[in-house]
Amino acid sequence: MTRHINPSHVWDTVHGEVELRSDHLYDLMGLQVSPSYIIYKDGDTVKAKNGLTGEIEFYGVDAAEIIQDVIDLLPFQGKIVIRRGTYELSSSLTVKRGILIEGEGFASTTLYYDGSDVAVKGDNLDRLILRDIQIQIGTNPLGCLYIGSGTTFARVEGVYFHGSDKTIAGQYGIRFDAGDTWNYYNWVVNCHFHLLNKGIVTESSGSGKANGQMIIGCLFYAIGSVGIDFSPDGSHEQTVLGGFWAKSPNAIGFKSNGIRNFFIGCQLEMGSGAKSFELGSSAKGNVIIINDNNPVASVNNATETYVNRHGRIERKGLVSSGVATFSGDGSTTQFTIEHGLVAEPSVVNVTPMSSDAAGDFYVTKDSTYIYVNYLTAPPSGTDNVVLSWRAEV
Repeated sequence: MTRHINPSHVWDTVHGEVELRSDHLYDLMGLQVSPSYIIYKDGDTVKAKNGLTGEIEFYGVDAAEIIQDVIDLLPFQGKIVIRRGTYELSSSLTVKRGILIEGEGFASTTLYYDGSDVAVKGDNLDRLILRDIQIQIGTNPLGCLYIGSGTTFARVEGVYFHGSDKTIAGQYGIRFDAGDTWNYYNWVVNCHFHLLNKGIVTESSGSGKANGQMIIGCLFYAIGSVGIDFSPDGSHEQTVLGGFWAKSPNAIGFKSNGIRNFFIGCQLEMGSGAKSFELGSSAKGNVIIINDNNPVASVNNATETYVNRHGRIERKGLVSSGVATFSGDGSTTQFTIEHGLVAEPSVVNVTPMSSDAAGDFYVTKDSTYIYVNYLTAPPSGTDNVVLSWRAEV
């Protein structure tokens, strides 16, 4: 690795003129602390300028080398500003605790990576702040951001996690991994997850606990598998506040197999075949308050879990309800609804909500499904058989 230091440069631009940006004016007025380093592109060259002296301390064509050099030098509470442009990374960036990495907005500053690892990663990332930047990956990486064991109070704000193919199994936006220690109380705020197989995953690759993450106001768009996955055992006391899930047919909004996880004020409009949520058999004490247009949810014997969907509070596992939509073909007489209860329901009510669903029918049931049996098949159509249902053990 080559490091380039040029003390003759005080202010450096493409034209060799004195550079005075808005952040320098803010510094003069005392409105913000100067960044430790400013990274920017000058043609194909990436340069790193000392934010206090104005000297160009590193430059080269390999963005990953230049950015990593700066990260390695940065003290605790040091700040890097990465100017607008796309920075192609030849290798992963390894970040560290207590630093702030900031772009000029996720529509302006992009880190692009297509290697076999994770684009940005690190362990022991206490008080790391990553904000206002886009992390875009190709088809080869494991994911965009790995926050490893020994981390508390990290913050990820206004970051766009952009994949290229949502069908790549397991490729993620953020992965919180407790390892053999912990991963607690980190914040993800106003982030965008797009074309990824999974948005956010919390897990433990060892004996540790990944608990207490706070996820606020995020967008999950065109997700292939799961928006937020809290399904590994030991993933407890997570909070999801607000957010929007869209254009993710056949995916799951969020999964939980833990205790006391909260999903509040979430809007899910994911598309056909999607599930708003799925709870594992170890899930207990989860609170779900959502407004969703996805008719299917799975609870898998979860206990002491309360759900508010469409203004009705239900204790999941004992009472369930929803709206099921089917496409008639003129010959099918039986339509199947998964009720998600802990046992076969004792009471089932089914109400037709469309004219094509209003024919004569009778209802049967078992421990998994409700069967709506028509005497005469509904006519052919797209989403023309709409049934409102409620089941109670």
